[in-house]
Amino acid sequence: MSSSDYGDPEYLCYEILQQMDQQSDKDIYETEFNKLCYMAYYTLRDEGVDTELPVYWYQWGGVPRINANEYPIFYESSEGSTLVYVEELPESAFDVARSVREKVIQVARSLANRYKNVYGVKTIVDDSYEEFAPNEFIKSFNSFRSTVEGLESEQSTLSDAFSSSEGKMEALRPQMNMLVKSYPSDRYEMMETEFRQWDSITRQLAKNNQIEELEEFALRFWEAISRVELRLTHNDNIPSETITSWFAGRESEHDAFAAEIPEYRSIALESRQTTSKLDNIADSYSNTVRRMAQDSHNDE
Repeated sequence: MSSSDYGDPEYLCYEILQQMDQQSDKDIYETEFNKLCYMAYYTLRDEGVDTELPVYWYQWGGVPRINANEYPIFYESSEGSTLVYVEELPESAFDVARSVREKVIQVARSLANRYKNVYGVKTIVDDSYEEFAPNEFIKSFNSFRSTVEGLESEQSTLSDAFSSSEGKMEALRPQMNMLVKSYPSDRYEMMETEFRQWDSITRQLAKNNQIEELEEFALRFWEAISRVELRLTHNDNIPSETITSWFAGRESEHDAFAAEIPEYRSIALESRQTTSKLDNIADSYSNTVRRMAQDSHNDE
């Protein structure tokens, strides 16, 4: 792509990287770059400037639909991650109105100042969910996921066996209830049945203290609903051929996830039976201890 073809969307991405380079010496990873571009696009649009950057909502938040060959940026793999760099160009390389340039620079500079000393991606991902999530359901899922990540799987030790099977569920119940309450049935109709099944199984996995399986199932659900519903419902300026491609794969993505649900249901139900037996043992153990204490008291 020749430099004379660079317009508003390319300039936005260019300026995001330029401002980050100027204000911070840290590397810019793809996830952070994606979130910055998405946040900048909607901030500008709210201020009356539409740069027409192609964007959509996916698993880890907002994403720009960028072909690096058509933008003044390049990607480089580094230790399992992807770094993003900007191509040095003169301002004359961009066919962008002065008023748009000024607004883009202002927003890009503000975001760079906000995140210049923030390392890792958790903060910016959480911020993008909190401030730019398209609806309460999406925002609530990020809260749920954060809670799951904070829970440690318990080992099958004697002390764990006698712990309450409700422990993990108590921590997750508020988020689970909010997800059910906020699920937009009118917009995510195709995945509604699978969501209800996921919710039921996830609650049982939590009661069983099967946090590893619960987290795996949650990630798989979010991947599926992102492909089936989120990116098709929440997008702007995405080319029609891309939308057509997403629609073409929608049913197969839905069916693939639906086919996995019975496996997780079996895992949850099998463990529920074991947990029930352990609860009975724990009750028996507690009763025995109480009787021993009572007998000891009577002997005194």
